[in-house]
Amino acid sequence: MANNSDGSAVYEVKIGEDDYIDGLDVTESDGSITTYLFRPANYDEVEAARKRAESAASLASSAAGTAKTQAYDAKVAAGAARTAAAKCSTATENANAAVQKANAANDTASASTALASNAAAAANGAASHAEAAANQALQIASSVAQGAGGESDIAELRRQNGQLATMLADATGKFIYMDGTVYCPASKASVSGDTVSFGGTCSVSGSTVTLA
Repeated sequence: MANNSDGSAVYEVKIGEDDYIDGLDVTESDGSITTYLFRPANYDEVEAARKRAESAASLASSAAGTAKTQAYDAKVAAGAARTAAAKCSTATENANAAVQKANAANDTASASTALASNAAAAANGAASHAEAAANQALQIASSVAQGAGGESDIAELRRQNGQLATMLADATGKFIYMDGTVYCPASKASVSGDTVSFGGTCSVSGSTVTLA
C-alpha cells in the first residue's frame, strides 16, 4: 500500500497478494473516498481466456506451419507426378515409333522375301527352259555329228542356241556373244524398229562400243 497527497486529496493504491494493483482509493478533500478499480471483477476468467487465446494462437501458428509444409510437399509431389507423366508419354511415343519401325522392317522383309521368291522362281524357270533347250540342242548336234541331220536340223540347232543365249543373257544380266551374234539382256537394251538402245552401263568411244 502506498500513500501520496498533493494537499487536496489522499491517494491510496491497493496492491493484492499477487503483486497486482487492485485499484486506487482516492480520499477527497471533503473526506469522501472514491475507488478506481484497475483489475476487473472477472480477472481470473479474463486471464484464463487470455491464456487460452495465446495457446490457440500458438496452435494455429503451428498448424499454419504444418499446412505450409504439407502444401510445399504437395507441390513437389505434383511436380514429380508431372515429370513422371511426361517421361511416360515420351516412353510411349518411343515405343510407338519402335513398333512402327519394326512393322516397316517386317513389311520390307516380307517384300524382299517375295521378290527373292519370285526371282528364284524365275531363275528356276529360266534354268528349266535352258536345260530343255540344251538337251534339244545336244540331240540335234548328235544327229548332225552322225550325219543324220539336214539343213533344217542345223537351222533348228541355231534357233535353239539363240534361244539359250537369250535366256542366259536375261538370267545373268550380261551380254552373250555366240556365233557372230550379241544377245542382250532385256534390262540393258531395247529395240524400236531399226534402232537398238543400250542402258547407261554401256558406252561408245569412236568406233568402239563397250557393252557392260
